[in-house]
Amino acid sequence: MVYTRLYDLNQRFTRIQRRYLILLILTTRIAIFLFYGIPLMINSSSYLLIITSSSSNITSYCTTYTTSIYHPLWMVYTEIGLIYSIPLLFNFIGLLFLLHNLCQKRPRGLDAIERKHYVEKKKMTWHVIVLSLTFICLWLPWITIRILIIFDNTKQIQRALQIAYYVLILKSVLFPILYAATNSSFRGSFAIYKHKRITINNRVWTVNEHFH
Repeated sequence: MVYTRLYDLNQRFTRIQRRYLILLILTTRIAIFLFYGIPLMINSSSYLLIITSSSSNITSYCTTYTTSIYHPLWMVYTEIGLIYSIPLLFNFIGLLFLLHNLCQKRPRGLDAIERKHYVEKKKMTWHVIVLSLTFICLWLPWITIRILIIFDNTKQIQRALQIAYYVLILKSVLFPILYAATNSSFRGSFAIYKHKRITINNRVWTVNEHFH
C-alpha cells in the first residue's frame, strides 16, 4: 500500500523501479518458504505433547502458544529477519518517503483544477500514512513478544503474547473505521450507492402502486 502510493505520486526520489520491488518481494517469499515453511512442516510433529487419558483412552495433542521456542537458531534468525525485520524496515522507509512528500511546499501558480488535484493527492497520502502507522503500531507488540519469547520463554510472556493476539484482532475492527474516516472517495462511493438504491426502491414502489 505504501509503495503503491509512492508510485502514484510519481516523485523523483522514488528511483527504485517497480520490477525490482516485485522481484525482492518474490525472493523474500520464496526464501521464507524454503528456509522456514518447509522445516516447520517437516518438524511439526516434534512440537506436540501427546497425552493419553487412562480413563477414556482419548489422545490429546498439546503445544505451547508458539512453537518457535523449539526451532534451531538458524530458523529463529530466519523468522526474525525475513518475516519481521525486512517488512517493517520497508514500511518505515516507505513512510519516510511519504512524509517527505507531505513536507514539500505546494507549487505556486496552480489553477483551480490543479489545486484540487493537489489537495486530493495530499489527502490520499495522509490516508495511507494513517493506515500504515496503525498497522505498524498494532503489529509491533506481537512481533516484539514473538522475538522475546524465543530467548526467554516464561508463562508471563506467553500470556502477553495472547493479549497481543487480541490486539491484532482489534486491527480487523479498527481498519474499516479508519479507512472510511480518512478516505473521502470511499464515503462518496458509498453515498452514491445508497442514493441509487433509494432511487431504485422508489421506482419499484411506484410501479407496484400503479399495478395495484
